[in-house]
Amino acid sequence: MYDNENMNREENKVMGNVENTEKPESSFYNAYAENAYSETIVAKPTRKKNKIGKVLGIVAAAIGCGAVAGAIFFCVNYGLNTLFKEDDKGVVDYKIPVSVSVGTSDSGDGTSLVMDASDAAEAVMPAVVAVTSTISEELYYYGRFSLGTQEYESSGSGIIVGQSDTEILIVTNNHVIEDNSGVMITFIDDKVVPAVVKGAVPNMDIAVLAVATKDIEKETLEQIRVAKLGNSDNLRLGERVIAIGNALGLGQSVTQGGISAIGRSITVDNVTFDNMLQTDAAINSGNSGGALINVHGEVIGVNSAKYSSTGVEGIGYAIPISSVVDLINELMNRETREIVPEDERGVIGIGGYAVTSDGQQYYGTPAGVIIQYVEEGSAAEKAGLQQFDIITKFDGQSVTSVEDIQDLLQYYRAGEKVTITIAYQENRKYVEHDIEITLGKATSTK
Repeated sequence: MYDNENMNREENKVMGNVENTEKPESSFYNAYAENAYSETIVAKPTRKKNKIGKVLGIVAAAIGCGAVAGAIFFCVNYGLNTLFKEDDKGVVDYKIPVSVSVGTSDSGDGTSLVMDASDAAEAVMPAVVAVTSTISEELYYYGRFSLGTQEYESSGSGIIVGQSDTEILIVTNNHVIEDNSGVMITFIDDKVVPAVVKGAVPNMDIAVLAVATKDIEKETLEQIRVAKLGNSDNLRLGERVIAIGNALGLGQSVTQGGISAIGRSITVDNVTFDNMLQTDAAINSGNSGGALINVHGEVIGVNSAKYSSTGVEGIGYAIPISSVVDLINELMNRETREIVPEDERGVIGIGGYAVTSDGQQYYGTPAGVIIQYVEEGSAAEKAGLQQFDIITKFDGQSVTSVEDIQDLLQYYRAGEKVTITIAYQENRKYVEHDIEITLGKATSTK
């Protein structure tokens, strides 16, 4: 709880702009949109529209646009499947700390070990997996009568970056697993096992998955390996690289090329990602989340997107591994959680907006979600949250948009105690405070 001198914060004014209140147009690739319209923040409900048509529409639009203009697309492969029922899931505890670090292969005499391209690829392929996400849509007849649940699958890739006695840890792109109702991992020997999302940061397009070792056969454990991470800060233009991933969802494939540019900014679905690696190694649908490696057999990037346009070839993009090592370590050591049934999920009881980049840059407003209103009798009110407080973390996980909080709430039950970090002004400076809140139960879902 707050000290008495901090209890009255209604006079605090948030310096800088907030995102517009107009609800943005829905988009299939909208995991990264900063624009967050004001709303009561609850976990995302089961979708109630036919997204299948939207998927097919976007694919068609992408093909059509390619003839007249270029666009950057995430490299995920989509397919359709059948009706299904969602299973209830529990919580798995994970307490063994693991970590990854960057380095350079050494031959033993202090010199860097350069491999043949085929040797480098062969060394890393046991650390690369196929990631298949199941996404469900509740279908309605004219918005009134339920027709059941339609599911479809998206295929991407992942990289094994850690292993403990209880879990195998895999890094991938957030857009590969966003909004999933189930994730399956295919290892080098084609054995398929379930995985859960250990943590994800949409604005960085990074997620970490966990696979319980008890679900993996001994023979598979003997074949897989943990990838060694290189130092992407030392890359040079023209340096040879190899892309490994689940291209087109058909299984592992290898392409090679070079580093074409460093520090590129790209925009996908109106959201900009900075400091990307550009390569002419072919990156195709299904390669998202896969490994971009150097000739030492080290991972130096996470394949993410490609530029698509008539007359343009060989422009792919990857997240430099050194820029996300700390984030990967943080996600790897979080408690492993699984999605909670919708009617059991917790709510905070607030509405809010995301702080804009202008607000952060020009006024020093911390990144987070500004509370616009607090619902009467809600968990937020009971914990002492107030209008204009800025939520910067939820259970230790940084949040920069309403959607970030909605995504996290899918993994928390009503009645759970969670620490929320908020910032508000004290003596003209923003100061962070940790507040314990007991999540409430939603009276209805949107």
